[in-house]
Amino acid sequence: MHLYTSSSSSWLKRKWLTVYIVSVFLSALFLIGYESYLRSKGYSASVVDTKDLWALQRSKVYQNSKKPLIFLGASRTLFGIDMKWVKKNMQEYYPVMLAINGHYPLMALKDLAKDTSFNGLVIVD
Repeated sequence: MHLYTSSSSSWLKRKWLTVYIVSVFLSALFLIGYESYLRSKGYSASVVDTKDLWALQRSKVYQNSKKPLIFLGASRTLFGIDMKWVKKNMQEYYPVMLAINGHYPLMALKDLAKDTSFNGLVIVD
């Protein structure tokens, strides 16, 4: 024998859909607000160096019409050079950070030296 329950009506399903949409919207709003707050306090996302990330940065050498300014080195170069300052004060160059924490820059320097289409300035630490 089938029973009739009023809780299985279609208006209740629409109500749950509304609750779901509102909760997703509020969660996204909270995350965006928290991200904005942290950025206003000076925090930025940290990224672990990988070969893919380095290759992505290496491909940026040719993505701008300005002359590339390449930084090679290890952790001192990576963490000691303020890229925002370089972009602001050396506007004739397009800075690209190719330094990798804990690695010597010799292979990257060889790669740039063998690249016949590279025409830029390299700073090695």
